[in-house]
Amino acid sequence: MHQALVRVVLFLITTLLSLAALAEPPESCKSPRDAVDSVFGWLSPEHHNPAKATRCLDRTGRSSREVRESALRIKAIYAARALKVDPEKFSDEPGWVNPETRRTSFLPHEALPGISVEKQADGMWRWSRSTLDVVDEVYEDSLLIGEHGLVRRLPAWMRARALGMELWQGLALSLILVLALMLRQVIRFVLKNRLASFAERRGARLAAELVKVFATPGALVLAASMLRLAYPELGLPLGVAIVSATVVRVLLVVAVVLALYRLVDVLAAHLSLRAEASASRLDDQMVPLLRTSLKVVLVLAGILVLLQNLNVNVASLLAGLGIGGLAMALAAKDTIANFFASIMIFVDRPFRIGDWIKVEDVEGQVEEVGFRSTRIRTLADSLVTLPNARLAEAKIDNLGARRHRRIHGTFALPLDTSVERIEAFVEGLRAILWASDKTRKDNFEVHLNQLASASLEVSLHCYVEVSSWSDELSLRHDLLLEILRLAETLGVRFALPTRAVHVESLAASGSARKPPEPLGPADLAPLVDGFARGGAASRLGAIRITDGHLPRADAPE
Repeated sequence: MHQALVRVVLFLITTLLSLAALAEPPESCKSPRDAVDSVFGWLSPEHHNPAKATRCLDRTGRSSREVRESALRIKAIYAARALKVDPEKFSDEPGWVNPETRRTSFLPHEALPGISVEKQADGMWRWSRSTLDVVDEVYEDSLLIGEHGLVRRLPAWMRARALGMELWQGLALSLILVLALMLRQVIRFVLKNRLASFAERRGARLAAELVKVFATPGALVLAASMLRLAYPELGLPLGVAIVSATVVRVLLVVAVVLALYRLVDVLAAHLSLRAEASASRLDDQMVPLLRTSLKVVLVLAGILVLLQNLNVNVASLLAGLGIGGLAMALAAKDTIANFFASIMIFVDRPFRIGDWIKVEDVEGQVEEVGFRSTRIRTLADSLVTLPNARLAEAKIDNLGARRHRRIHGTFALPLDTSVERIEAFVEGLRAILWASDKTRKDNFEVHLNQLASASLEVSLHCYVEVSSWSDELSLRHDLLLEILRLAETLGVRFALPTRAVHVESLAASGSARKPPEPLGPADLAPLVDGFARGGAASRLGAIRITDGHLPRADAPE
C-alpha cells in the first residue's frame, strides 16, 4: 500500500512539473501570440524574469535598462487599469494579417489604442518603438505610487514579494479595504439614525423611508468608489488589479440592485395604502403581484449584469439556455403551469384577496395570490398554500362573494301542540323576520313543513344582509334569542329526541306533567303582534350593526 501511495505522489509531481513546463512562456517572437505572451508571461509571478520579458520589445535607441523598464511599465499600465490581456485570443500564425485593417499589426487591448504590436522587417512580431514611447507617456501620466516617491525609500523587507505582490502593496490594499468598510458604516449610521430621524420629526415620512432605502446601498457605492480610486495607484500585479476591479464592479451592481429592491417595498407599501382607501378590491390583488414581478425582474437583471462583469458571455449563455430550453421547460413544467394559472386567476378573478373561499377540503380567507401559489388562512389559523394550477382546475366556492347570507333551521314541536299555537308560532317567526332590519323581506319562508313520528317540524329559510361572518353570527344569535322568547311567551315547547313512557299509576295520582293551558286565537293574536315591528315584545326593530357586531337588545342606543 505504501508503494502505491508513493507511485501516486510521484505521478502527481511529474504531472505538475510537466504542466509547468508546458505553461512556460515562449522564447521567440514568431507570432502575435508569442509577442504578447513573452511580456506578460515572463512578468507573471510564476515566471518572473524581466530580462526575458524584453525579447519582443523594439530595442532601437534604448539601452538594456531602458528596455527592461519599458517591459515593467507595460505590465504596470495594464495592471493599474485592470485590463486583462489573454494571449490565447491572438493568432499563432507568423503570417497573420489583421482582417479589420488589412495590416500586420494589432492592439493587445482596445482600451489602449496607442499601444500596438507590429510585424517588423525581420519577420518577428514586436512591441514597436512608437509603442514604447506611448508607454512612457502613459506611465508618467499615471503617476503610479509604487515606482517613485516614498516607496523607493521603504526598507528591503517591505519590498519583499508574497503572493505575486510586494508586502507594502498588500498592507496598503488591506488598509484601503478597512477604511472603505469604516466609511460605509459611518455613512450608513449618519443616514439611517440621524437624517432619517430628522425627516420623520419634520413630518416627511416618505423622505425618511427613502433615506433608509438608500442608506446602505449609498454607503456601499462610496466604499467601492474609494477602492476604485485607490487601488490603481498601488501598482498592483495584473491578477490582483483585475480582482480588485471585479470586486468594485460587483459591489456597484449589488448596491444598485439592493437599492431598487428595497425601493420596490416602499412603492408597494404606498400603493397598498391607496388600494385600501379605494372601493375597488382589484388593486388590492394587483399590488402583491406587482411587487413580486418587479423583484423577480430586478434579481434576474442583477444576475445578468453580475455575470457580464465577471467576463461571462451572457449572449452565449442565453443561447445555450435556448438550446436546452426544451429540457428546462420539461423540468419546470409545473412552475410554468402555475405561472400561467396565476395570470388566468388574475384575469378571471374567481376570488380576491380577503374573500372567504372553499376549495375542495380547504376553507378560509385568501391572504396572498402569487405567481406560483395562493395562500389561504383557515379557521384554525393555519396557512394553506395551494398551487395556482390546482386552483385553476378546481371547483371554487367563493363564500365572500355572496350578496346575502342564508339562515335556515327546523324547529321541532311536540305532537300535542295545538293548531292555534302552531299557527301563532309561525306567524310570530314571520313577525320577527319582518321586524329585523337585516333580513330580506321579499324572500323568506316559514311553514309547518313535516309531521314526523315524534314531532311537528316548522322550517325557516331567510336571507340576511351582512358583510362578514362575524356579523352573520351576531345576527343569528339575536334571531334565535328572539325566537326563544317568542316560544316562551306563547307557551310553545320544543320536542326533544327522547322516548316518552306513560305510567298509569303516575297519571292516576295526578303527578304527570300537565299540558299548557289552552289559548284561543283571541288570546294568541296580541302575543304574536307584540313581536312585530314596533311591538311591545320586539327587540329587533332598532338593532344596528356597529363595528362588525350586533348590540344587545337591551343596550342603550
